[in-house]
Amino acid sequence: MKKNNKAGFVALIDLIEQYDNIILLRHVNPDGDALGSQWGLATWIKDNYPKKKVLCKGKMDFRNDFFPKHDEEMCKKKYIAIVVDTAGLDRCDEAELVEKADKVIKIDHHGKYQLYGDVIIQDNKAIATAQIIAEYLLSRKDKVLSPLCAKYLIAGMMTDSGKFCYNDVNPTTFLVVSKLLKIGKFNISEIALPLYTRTIEEYRYQKEYLQRVQFDGKLAYAIIDQKDLDEIGCTPNRIKEYVFLMENISEIEVWVGVTWFAETQRYRCSLRSKRVNVKNIAHKYEGGGHDNSAGAQVKDLKGLQKLFKDIKKAIEKLGN
Repeated sequence: MKKNNKAGFVALIDLIEQYDNIILLRHVNPDGDALGSQWGLATWIKDNYPKKKVLCKGKMDFRNDFFPKHDEEMCKKKYIAIVVDTAGLDRCDEAELVEKADKVIKIDHHGKYQLYGDVIIQDNKAIATAQIIAEYLLSRKDKVLSPLCAKYLIAGMMTDSGKFCYNDVNPTTFLVVSKLLKIGKFNISEIALPLYTRTIEEYRYQKEYLQRVQFDGKLAYAIIDQKDLDEIGCTPNRIKEYVFLMENISEIEVWVGVTWFAETQRYRCSLRSKRVNVKNIAHKYEGGGHDNSAGAQVKDLKGLQKLFKDIKKAIEKLGN
């Protein structure tokens, strides 16, 4: 654990002990790390400070019911806000709660980040925000770390690491997971199976998605516009996760899932790669993320073609 992060967690615990009301927030359109970090830390706080009111906020549209639904209850008293896995407040779900908080704590692992919050806990080398949280919680031998908390944290690490296959996975990742598994007294399949389980309806969604995949040299992409969403009958938040269906194709270096979001009038692009640094490309298109996994946004198909052009240039630089 980074030394400054240890000090950050000490400050966080001090605030938890000072305030009776705690709200945990994460980014919009949450992935497994956002939810695993949010619910993992919330569970730990509830287990160790049972008299505290702890609320997890944010709209929920995850692929299954592995994580609980968000809390509808509103907090009318003074509270602290803990924002996890959220590089900038423009990406925070229910960001207005941050503005009203007495104190704000940021816990994140994204490389390019906005400096917000009274306490910042940051580790750009961690595979997931859940790993940052888990490392500290495991160090607190004087506190309870329950199997449920461990399950949520492992889920966060598993999803953000591509089932532990991404380049940023390191020995610390597996060490943390092994300790959490020991605490939970379960094996990894007991988390992976329910986390990645799918219904027949979702199988049909994925089949429709695959029919829209196109190939351009070493680039694979799927464009899902409003017409496609209407035909398939799937929400944009859910269908954008299907970018993983294009991974592990031997001839492909970069794969991109493109989904139209009517509420923002933007195509949201999920960029994944084997060797290309897609984070640097995403920064040019209202986005960011990690070297091999990033997100970007474009207004129209013209902007999308520019994005694809930049990706193909990056692929060409790799050589054979």
